[in-house]
Amino acid sequence: MNNDIKDIKDTIEKIKKLVNPAKLILFHRKVANNGLTMSFKICIITDSENKFEIEKQIYNSVDSDIPFDVVLYTIDEWEKLKLNDNSFANKILKRGKVINGQTQ
Repeated sequence: MNNDIKDIKDTIEKIKKLVNPAKLILFHRKVANNGLTMSFKICIITDSENKFEIEKQIYNSVDSDIPFDVVLYTIDEWEKLKLNDNSFANKILKRGKVINGQTQ
């Protein structure tokens, strides 16, 4: 396994342990010409209404050799927005890979 893929998986595992998301989706991976990951983005769907605290907790607690960004939705937001073809949530659902939780 490539070290960058292992780093992504390790980072995702740390986030899962920290916030126990209802669903986690890897939806973007920026790759350099040499094939190595330069950065990645994950979507976290949570049952917590305090997304700011969760985001702060993730960025303060999770170290990764590869830069990453998170996008957070509550379960209610996700369920509503994923059905809207013009929403970012819908694009994430179509392009992303579910890492944790059910596929839909």
